[in-house]
Amino acid sequence: MKIIKTLKKSSLLKSGFAVTAGRGSLIVANFLIFYILVRICSPADFGTWVLYSSIIAIFDVANSSFISNAIIKYYHDYTGESAGRFVYNAVLFSVFLTFLISIILYLSIYVFDGIYKSGALTRLLWLGPLLLLPSGFINVINSIEQGNSRFYGQLVASVIRSGLFILYLLFLFITKHEFSIRSFVLVNIVAAGVALVVVFFMTRRYLKFTLTFDRLIVKNIAKYGFFTFGIEVTGQVSNNIGQLISGALLSPASVGVINVASRMLQFIEIPLQAISTLLMPRGVATLKERGMAGIKDLYEKSSALVVLTMLPVLLLFFIFADEIIRLIAGDQFGQAAVLLRIILVYSLLKPFGRNAGVILNAIGKARINFLMILIPTAINLILNYFLIKQMGVVGSPIATFVSVFVGFVFNQYVLYRIAGVEFKSILSQIANYSRIALVLLVPKLSKV
Repeated sequence: MKIIKTLKKSSLLKSGFAVTAGRGSLIVANFLIFYILVRICSPADFGTWVLYSSIIAIFDVANSSFISNAIIKYYHDYTGESAGRFVYNAVLFSVFLTFLISIILYLSIYVFDGIYKSGALTRLLWLGPLLLLPSGFINVINSIEQGNSRFYGQLVASVIRSGLFILYLLFLFITKHEFSIRSFVLVNIVAAGVALVVVFFMTRRYLKFTLTFDRLIVKNIAKYGFFTFGIEVTGQVSNNIGQLISGALLSPASVGVINVASRMLQFIEIPLQAISTLLMPRGVATLKERGMAGIKDLYEKSSALVVLTMLPVLLLFFIFADEIIRLIAGDQFGQAAVLLRIILVYSLLKPFGRNAGVILNAIGKARINFLMILIPTAINLILNYFLIKQMGVVGSPIATFVSVFVGFVFNQYVLYRIAGVEFKSILSQIANYSRIALVLLVPKLSKV
């Protein structure tokens, strides 16, 4: 009983639960949304929705990445009476940034219309800023709450936004009611509005303003945010390059095929996200305690552990790719199985890049990390254009495979020069972990 009471009183455990629950619910909700959409939409409508979502996600990440990390970083620099001044200027900057990005989206619609020549997509994009506005306000409120070491607003906003959309899709699926994909956007706008109201009342005690403009606060937020903005937006663009280019060169239906194949990466990414979350603070502590020798050991062991964890799942997915695609998306997306197998092969290299990025940030080499993201993204963009043009949708994962491999070679070279990391040492660690796993599993299996 005492242990339970102690756990209940622990704010760290409660916050950890909120973050974990938020990420978990988002993964489950996104899969449910996908699962229903592929069953109620035609391949063309599903592809158009994926294109719209990909474009809006880039603008939304541009907004959130610019402001959120900066608010969390500088929040505790302002205490007492100055806290109200910081909150006021942070919200002021966020409102300005949200409106600016919304205007940029409006101006970009003509460009997207010229690229995709899709009236359906263009009509959806005209509604995009109505979604960016509440999303931007939710982000700044959640960032201020996180500055106070509370994470419940993020969880609640995620559940409300995803939950209302899922309820609407379930209604369409069960009743077979007629719909247009425009209604998807409208429901998401309403859900974001509801989430904003709820999150505001949850966190209003932290939203105390001192109505004084402070140029230094705004400058610090903008300066810090610009760099994280570049990393996050480049990563978001990289994740959606294949879908964006195939929509322009082929058809919206081809976008749906690529999206179905890449959807399985959400589950493969779970161990990557878990290790990355633990690796950042551990990397900072290791650098202080053991220097670069400790960083070398930490990177090699963590990369080996993730690869070994992922390998059995990747093998199963590779063998049963056709059955998995048929199960989650139906026969109309059967072509996605070929793409999935290519994606699974290069997924083995992703832990090295992810862990390298986290380690480089932890030891203060964020600029090198940015280059490690930017160069493969540029290669991915160029190759996607030419390979999709020549080979169709299968060209997209092949292009990504090449760019991921280039990124892998780049990050291994950088870490070798900085910390003496060696790929053969990682292979040796994988072999060691495999032997340990066999020792633990074989006696248990023999008793079955």
